[in-house]
Amino acid sequence: MKRIAGICLILALLCGPALAAGPVLIVNPGVNIDSLDSKTIRYIFLGKKTSWDGGMRVIPVALEGGPVHKEFLKTYVRQTPSQFSTHWKRMTFTGKAEEIKTFQSEADLTQFVATQPGAVGYVGDTAPAIGVKVVPVE
Repeated sequence: MKRIAGICLILALLCGPALAAGPVLIVNPGVNIDSLDSKTIRYIFLGKKTSWDGGMRVIPVALEGGPVHKEFLKTYVRQTPSQFSTHWKRMTFTGKAEEIKTFQSEADLTQFVATQPGAVGYVGDTAPAIGVKVVPVE
């Protein structure tokens, strides 16, 4: 029995990362950036950075939930999904920002980013990034 549990643990460790789709940052092709650092990503998704260099308005968009959403928030925003939702409700209620637009699917989020100037979002690393620019994180 211990041997079977050990084999299952080894398989989970080997296969787990391959099955998980990590977050990839995407922007509208009109956004003139080659990379972003973690601090800037955090500021964008907390509504603290509101314009790109050159003056174009930043439009952050998010997934409504799921493992990619949770991992993105944990890695870059340093918040749980509940904290993130509460933060944006407070920003909206106090008039500091418009409510962040959310999407149920990566495909819908990608399509919005592709067509909305200034938009920035994230998808899993296995999602097709058609019509958007994938931005490496420094």
